[in-house]
Amino acid sequence: MAKVKPHRKKPVLDMTPVVDLAFLLVTFFMLTAKFKPDEPLVVDSPKATYDTPVKTENLIEVQVGKEKQVFLAVDNKNTRYELINKISESKGLNLTEDEKKAYSVMSAVGVPFNQLKSFLAASPEDRKSIKQPGIPTDSLNNELKEWLIALRFMSNKYVYAIKGDQNADYTAVAQVITTLQSKELKLNKFNLITNLETKK
Repeated sequence: MAKVKPHRKKPVLDMTPVVDLAFLLVTFFMLTAKFKPDEPLVVDSPKATYDTPVKTENLIEVQVGKEKQVFLAVDNKNTRYELINKISESKGLNLTEDEKKAYSVMSAVGVPFNQLKSFLAASPEDRKSIKQPGIPTDSLNNELKEWLIALRFMSNKYVYAIKGDQNADYTAVAQVITTLQSKELKLNKFNLITNLETKK
């Protein structure tokens, strides 16, 4: 008796679940992504051969540019809002709610107290064109110390770091270190942010 060959069908793969999964993943990443705000100060960090990661949670970063300008970057939006509230009260700046919210969404700020209100009152487009001179750190007018004291009163959980440009004047970085180690702050434990040197 002759064998009957069964009719073979090509296997069909239903791609609908894969497409659904792809769209779910894209939606998830779109909703959970944190957009990085524009950085007003570009810092080219010095190279180092040893790399220890700095905790980014509760990070207070003092940035020093190559032209000696000092900026303060605060990690959390709520922390920034609380900080600007304290500074507005202590310095009598009378910042409006919109100006405080404007500060709370900025990555870093580097203007003296007497220019802060007008800077925050400007539109986001105008703020990009304003050259920020930096926060004063000299011994006669050390406004950086006042920012850091306000943060110190808010909490002791913050991690402090200095991110200095590799072409920055050493005296500018030394002034920041002196401020951190002052008798009012006593911040002797802080990080220096560098880039990992690529091995040849």
